[in-house]
Amino acid sequence: MTPLEAIQAATIQPARAFEVEAPAIAAGRVAHFIMLNGNPLDDINAFTDPVGVYTGGAWLDRGALMDIEQAARWTDLSLRAGWLV
Repeated sequence: MTPLEAIQAATIQPARAFEVEAPAIAAGRVAHFIMLNGNPLDDINAFTDPVGVYTGGAWLDRGALMDIEQAARWTDLSLRAGWLV
């Protein structure tokens, strides 16, 4: 699978399967996108180094994303250990 095919498999194909509008950046559309340090068409691993994410009308920079990831990991570990019910 090429990087383009992998990106399409994660975006356009599920939209078609669930019969929703395909992802696009256009006037009148709600934007959710990720900004990367590299071109994922050249190297799919560029997705592992995000600059940030725009979602829900807010820009989340790398620091905010790392805070969210850390909180999610703590919650997951807490649930597994039975600390949160």
